[in-house]
Amino acid sequence: DLMNQHSLISIPRIETVLFPYLVNKYGLQFDLNKKENFEVVKSEIERSTFYQNFLKHGQLMDLNTITQEADKITWACLFEELLKFYGPKEYNKELIIGDKTPGYIDHTDLLLNIWPEAKLIHNVRDPRDYLCSVNQVWNKNIYRASNRWIQTIMNLEKRQRLNAQNMHTVYYEHLLEQPVETLTSICQYIGIEFEDSMLTLEESSELFGDAKGSTAIVRSNQQKYKQKLSKKQIYKIEQLVCPGARAHGYQLDNPQVKLKKLSRLALLRHKYMDGLNALKFHIRNKGLLDGSKYFFKLNQTNIKSS
Repeated sequence: DLMNQHSLISIPRIETVLFPYLVNKYGLQFDLNKKENFEVVKSEIERSTFYQNFLKHGQLMDLNTITQEADKITWACLFEELLKFYGPKEYNKELIIGDKTPGYIDHTDLLLNIWPEAKLIHNVRDPRDYLCSVNQVWNKNIYRASNRWIQTIMNLEKRQRLNAQNMHTVYYEHLLEQPVETLTSICQYIGIEFEDSMLTLEESSELFGDAKGSTAIVRSNQQKYKQKLSKKQIYKIEQLVCPGARAHGYQLDNPQVKLKKLSRLALLRHKYMDGLNALKFHIRNKGLLDGSKYFFKLNQTNIKSS
């Protein structure tokens, strides 16, 4: 959300999540100009957690306005209108619109099919601190999260070699230690000037974790794993992530460690428990009925996006 502090950037505060889900379900060539097709997709959007979350805050977009104003409706046109409407700034042609859904890192090929000129920014974090964060907030299994981290990193490297001009990597630790330089590099990448306002949030976007409630960059929010994980846990994690961690310059506590993958059975067991813990999290924060509805709706979207 530091990006949103720039006068020329507007990104919805809530992650959209649903773009890959819709395109994968209906296909890139789905004709949104046919009324019956548009109505089907419109209904999907209106039921999405993204749309419903904004609705709870009093923001309602009449999706029919898209059919009235656009000469030709494409996936790009539809999604852009959502980003324009739900972004925090009133849209004008100078604004750069975007999305901050982390899971989209697994759908870069699809996104670049929709927007060939898109600028994708990937924020890499020390896997050991990342794992502590997802475990603290969501109670996710650190070893399954390790497996996801290494898969994402290795897949990203392949895509980046093919689409170097569309992808830019920054490091979470660099953002903490050198915020001006890191944010300036992002601004240069997307073709705008850095603004000092980007260093401070108007209000905290962190509802959970060690940075909860903070409006400033928390420079100490790194290397927390040394206090939160045992030596045995660190060693096992480093076995799972070592190729990607080394490739991105992270110094391992166990320099000689070799790659070891989780078994399918272990992954399935951890996946089941992660799902159960996520359901408990949403029930705890939203109540039994709303939390359950939110969980199943969100997971339906995530599964069909894959």
